[in-house]
Amino acid sequence: MKKNLLVLILISIAQIVFAQENLSLQQAIEIGLKNNYSIIISKNDLDISKNNVSWGNAGALPQLDLSLTQNNSVNDIKQKYSGGAEANKTGATANSLNA
Repeated sequence: MKKNLLVLILISIAQIVFAQENLSLQQAIEIGLKNNYSIIISKNDLDISKNNVSWGNAGALPQLDLSLTQNNSVNDIKQKYSGGAEANKTGATANSLNA
Protein backbone atom coordinates (compact mmCIF):
# COMPACT_ATOMS: atom_id res chain seq x y z
CA MET A 1 0.00 0.00 0.00
CA LYS A 2 2.78 2.40 0.84
CA LYS A 3 4.51 1.61 -2.45
CA ASN A 4 1.36 2.40 -4.40
CA LEU A 5 0.90 5.69 -2.60
CA LEU A 6 4.55 6.61 -3.14
CA VAL A 7 4.33 5.79 -6.87
CA LEU A 8 1.14 7.84 -7.17
CA ILE A 9 2.75 10.83 -5.46
CA LEU A 10 5.87 10.60 -7.65
CA ILE A 11 3.79 10.40 -10.84
CA SER A 12 1.69 13.43 -9.86
CA ILE A 13 4.81 15.45 -8.96
CA ALA A 14 6.46 14.48 -12.25
CA GLN A 15 3.39 15.63 -14.17
CA ILE A 16 3.40 18.97 -12.38
CA VAL A 17 7.13 19.50 -12.94
CA PHE A 18 7.21 18.48 -16.60
CA ALA A 19 3.82 19.84 -17.67
CA GLN A 20 3.78 22.36 -20.50
CA GLU A 21 2.20 25.75 -20.32
CA ASN A 22 -1.12 26.03 -22.12
CA LEU A 23 -1.13 28.46 -25.06
CA SER A 24 -4.17 30.15 -26.40
CA LEU A 25 -4.58 30.68 -30.13
CA GLN A 26 -3.96 34.41 -29.68
CA GLN A 27 -0.68 33.78 -27.81
CA ALA A 28 0.50 31.31 -30.49
CA ILE A 29 -0.23 33.82 -33.26
CA GLU A 30 1.58 36.61 -31.39
CA ILE A 31 4.66 34.43 -30.86
CA GLY A 32 4.64 33.36 -34.51
CA LEU A 33 4.35 36.93 -35.80
CA LYS A 34 7.02 38.19 -33.41
CA ASN A 35 9.53 35.55 -34.56
CA ASN A 36 8.71 35.62 -38.30
CA TYR A 37 11.90 36.55 -40.19
CA SER A 38 10.04 37.90 -43.23
CA ILE A 39 8.21 40.40 -41.04
CA ILE A 40 11.42 41.39 -39.26
CA ILE A 41 13.22 41.93 -42.58
CA SER A 42 10.30 43.98 -43.93
CA LYS A 43 10.37 46.20 -40.84
CA ASN A 44 14.13 46.68 -41.22
CA ASP A 45 13.69 47.58 -44.91
CA LEU A 46 11.04 50.13 -43.90
CA ASP A 47 13.43 51.69 -41.38
CA ILE A 48 16.19 51.86 -44.01
CA SER A 49 13.80 53.50 -46.48
CA LYS A 50 12.78 56.09 -43.87
CA ASN A 51 16.45 56.91 -43.23
CA ASN A 52 17.23 57.26 -46.95
CA VAL A 53 14.71 60.05 -47.57
CA SER A 54 16.76 63.02 -48.78
CA TRP A 55 16.97 65.46 -51.71
CA GLY A 56 19.91 63.58 -53.17
CA ASN A 57 18.19 60.20 -53.09
CA ALA A 58 15.02 61.71 -54.59
CA GLY A 59 16.95 62.91 -57.66
CA ALA A 60 16.60 66.63 -56.93
CA LEU A 61 20.37 67.20 -56.84
CA PRO A 62 22.54 67.03 -59.97
CA GLN A 63 24.49 63.89 -60.81
CA LEU A 64 28.01 63.61 -62.15
CA ASP A 65 29.25 60.48 -63.91
CA LEU A 66 32.82 59.88 -65.04
CA SER A 67 34.23 57.00 -67.04
CA LEU A 68 37.85 56.32 -68.04
CA THR A 69 39.12 53.33 -70.05
CA GLN A 70 42.70 52.48 -70.98
CA ASN A 71 43.72 49.61 -73.27
CA ASN A 72 47.32 48.51 -73.80
CA SER A 73 48.58 45.65 -75.94
CA VAL A 74 51.94 44.25 -77.08
CA ASN A 75 52.03 42.10 -80.24
CA ASP A 76 54.52 40.28 -82.44
CA ILE A 77 53.73 40.80 -86.13
CA LYS A 78 54.83 38.59 -89.03
CA GLN A 79 53.17 39.50 -92.33
CA LYS A 80 53.77 38.60 -95.98
CA TYR A 81 52.26 40.98 -98.52
CA SER A 82 51.07 39.92 -101.97
CA GLY A 83 53.92 41.92 -103.54
CA GLY A 84 56.49 39.76 -101.76
CA ALA A 85 57.42 42.21 -99.02
CA GLU A 86 57.53 41.05 -95.39
CA ALA A 87 56.91 42.90 -92.17
CA ASN A 88 58.35 41.48 -88.93
CA LYS A 89 57.95 43.43 -85.72
CA THR A 90 58.57 42.21 -82.20
CA GLY A 91 56.96 44.02 -79.28
CA ALA A 92 54.69 46.28 -81.34
CA THR A 93 52.58 48.25 -78.85
CA ALA A 94 49.13 49.76 -79.18
CA ASN A 95 47.67 52.12 -76.55
CA SER A 96 44.26 53.77 -76.35
CA LEU A 97 42.70 56.00 -73.71
CA ASN A 98 39.01 56.94 -73.65
CA ALA A 99 37.45 59.42 -71.25
